[in-house]
Amino acid sequence: MDSKTLRQSFLDFFAERGHKIVAPAPLVPADDPTLLFTTAGMVQFKPHFAGAVELTFTRAASCQPCLRAGGKDSDLALVGHTLRHHTFFEMLGNFSFGDYFKREAIVWGWEYLTGVLKVDPERLHATVHVDDDEAAAIWLEEVGIPPERFSRYDKDNFWGPAGGVGACGPSSEIHYYAGEEYGCGRDDCHINCDCDRFLELWNLVFPQYDQQPDGSRLPLKNRGIDTGMGLERLAFAVQGVEDNFRTDLFLPIIERAEEVLKKDYGADGRTRSSMNIVADHARALAFAVADNVLPSNEGRGYVIRKVLRRALLHAYLLGLEEPLLHRLVAPVVEVMADVYPQLRQQQAFVEGVVKGEEERYLTTLARGMDRLQSKLASLKKGGLLGGEDAFTLYDTYGLPLEVTVEVAAWDDVDVDEAGFDEAMTAQRHRSRVAAAAADDFPITGNLDDAAPTVFVGYDKLVAAAKAVAIITAEGRVQTAAEGTRAVVVLDITPFYAEAGGQEGDAGLITADGATFDVGETTKTAAGHYLHFGVVREGTIEEGFVVTAKVDRERRLAVARHHTATHLLHSALREVFGEGATQSGSYVGPAHLRFDFASSRALEPAEVEEVEARVNHNVMADLPVWWTDMAVEEAKARGAMALFGEKYGERGRVVCIGAEGAELSLELCGGTHLCNTGEVGPFYIVKEEAIAAGVRRIEAVAGEAALAYAQRMRRVLDDSSRIIKTGWEELPSRVQGALDERRELEKRLRQFTSKDASARAAELLEGAVEVGPVRLVTGVLEGATAEAVKEAASSLIAAHPDVVAVFATDEGGKATFYAGAGEAAVKAGAHAGNLVREVAKVLGGGGGGKADFAQAGAKTAEGLEGALAKAPKELEKIVKGG
Repeated sequence: MDSKTLRQSFLDFFAERGHKIVAPAPLVPADDPTLLFTTAGMVQFKPHFAGAVELTFTRAASCQPCLRAGGKDSDLALVGHTLRHHTFFEMLGNFSFGDYFKREAIVWGWEYLTGVLKVDPERLHATVHVDDDEAAAIWLEEVGIPPERFSRYDKDNFWGPAGGVGACGPSSEIHYYAGEEYGCGRDDCHINCDCDRFLELWNLVFPQYDQQPDGSRLPLKNRGIDTGMGLERLAFAVQGVEDNFRTDLFLPIIERAEEVLKKDYGADGRTRSSMNIVADHARALAFAVADNVLPSNEGRGYVIRKVLRRALLHAYLLGLEEPLLHRLVAPVVEVMADVYPQLRQQQAFVEGVVKGEEERYLTTLARGMDRLQSKLASLKKGGLLGGEDAFTLYDTYGLPLEVTVEVAAWDDVDVDEAGFDEAMTAQRHRSRVAAAAADDFPITGNLDDAAPTVFVGYDKLVAAAKAVAIITAEGRVQTAAEGTRAVVVLDITPFYAEAGGQEGDAGLITADGATFDVGETTKTAAGHYLHFGVVREGTIEEGFVVTAKVDRERRLAVARHHTATHLLHSALREVFGEGATQSGSYVGPAHLRFDFASSRALEPAEVEEVEARVNHNVMADLPVWWTDMAVEEAKARGAMALFGEKYGERGRVVCIGAEGAELSLELCGGTHLCNTGEVGPFYIVKEEAIAAGVRRIEAVAGEAALAYAQRMRRVLDDSSRIIKTGWEELPSRVQGALDERRELEKRLRQFTSKDASARAAELLEGAVEVGPVRLVTGVLEGATAEAVKEAASSLIAAHPDVVAVFATDEGGKATFYAGAGEAAVKAGAHAGNLVREVAKVLGGGGGGKADFAQAGAKTAEGLEGALAKAPKELEKIVKGG
């Protein structure tokens, strides 16, 4: 049974048993700041289990794409080395919300595996929690599983509550016996062993308790069922192949990798492991980038960048020194697009992003691997790579610690991970900034008794409300006194919560004698609006009747930028066509950002054209209005939907223009103006690339645009006054000044290089003989690093038996260059090893190849003393060689 049929058979099985088949959620969870990515099928059903949404169904089933590559659920370091771990995988799941319970979950699970899929029941084992006699009786008495294939465990079969409080319960797991050849061979090997002899196939979780802050457990009001089974593991069990990577989910990707790498997948264990990693990570990249998660240096983007770099490293280790991963997007699309059509729609975009990221990293990777291999070569088997060295590889060359550990292990070298952690902690301490406000407050578990907040902010900016909860850094409290930072939760609020790229509202919450300054507003997945701020005066108490008042001017500034964003999107599509799809956005009171798909930079004339179209539609004073309609109907009418955003069956559609002749229709929950004329002037401030195939426009509107125009006028006035010319002549006058400066710099470099080379020739007369080679050292005062490098290169080219080590003082820091002529290298000299030892005298470091290398130190005091060490060190190197 191929994976497509397998996936559908699961959904059909549960549809026949009254389950609603729910479409998968995006990889980025909507309104759930606790998760980087969707890591399980139940993530989108959190509000259903919490009772935070009205249930339109009590049974559901889904096939959910998941990503576990960052945070506590990350499987990244294990991928490729085990049978069962993947970064990206599909989770098949069936769910009950206060409907059926343990009996149905267990009996149906067994029926599907053994009855529908014909999995050999002799290979299936079941486990339950040590205290779960109910589940045990179902397995042993109703299903009839033999006692020798049944076990009880404690921690391995209990699903704990997130944050330590809330819904939790025992679980039952169905394990597949893969075979003795997959085992560890230990006498104490068991079902939950870390080896692959037994593969956890299906986890059936029974949420039945409500854990309290004191650790006690009360019966859960609506007990339920939450199950999860990896499609990749199921395909392995059904298709009769050697491992997950031989299933039809991976094989076309691996075959394409074999073709590009010119490597045989089965050549050896290391090759197979690296190809597994490449294939797994290619799937993760394709789905994540298609969901508009782009490589970056923070958050989700950093995780995706790490995944890409790890895959690229393993391709590099297999001998490829050019981009590979973008070529594997096509086989991922071939395998998955029938089920996930967005992959085909986004294929060109994904390939462009991945290829651009690969090209940028390959040069750095090559340098990093050279440095790592050099370090490993200097260590004996069983040796230890220092934590500082590992951190330098991470910080300077982008090699993650787990990659360094992995490569070092191949040479039987350990890594000082504790030392790495110390170096990382020290760097974080140096660069730490104030933590985000939301991180200081324990929200999870403190709002279980509170109903979701009712939002009234589309129609009003002031509302009477009740404070239903107050949370400080210590937890939920009854009162918060003056000066206390806190989160206030109201039953009703006019404050818009951050969502869809739009900043949340700010303003005031007041009661008798108390004022709470709201700095930002967010909301939980369960629909509780969190008003973050500080008590300015008085004391605010839970239960107070309060007045919630949004900062009107700030809200208006945000609305200007949000309506302007829709106009900008429309203008871009008019100028560049429908391919200019939105990849992301930010809307705040001071500016807006808009990310869109584009394979090239905008020409200045195109920027002006887009800007002019937006301003034209502003001056047209078009009506802005919104309506609620079925999402599918909205899309059929041409409404734009942000790809990757999770919409319900109905949505709010924001329209610009007269009904029936709309300029723009977008599914959007943000706040807007009533007419485009209220936007005011609109200026594009910047247009740039943020990733391969993705451009970003930053713009300002309204008062922010006026302030921008005034700043630009001041800059032009000041520049004209300094250069003593009019605005129109500024570009030509500045260009002339730059050309003149470049010519002077060129002459200075030529003079410096000649002077340094002449000084090097003088130093040759005092060369010291070290065995069969001549050593020349010296400080080239006043020379640039480039001139020192050229002097060393010229000297060894003219005198093959010479080793030259020259230094210069650049702004109080030492720069060393060392070179060894061809004859000197043959005699055993090594420039890299020599210059590294010389730089160590000043607390510096460096290295390089045998014929040429460089080093540096943070101080230039004692340059002559450092160079004085060169003869002795060179003698050791030559003798050792």
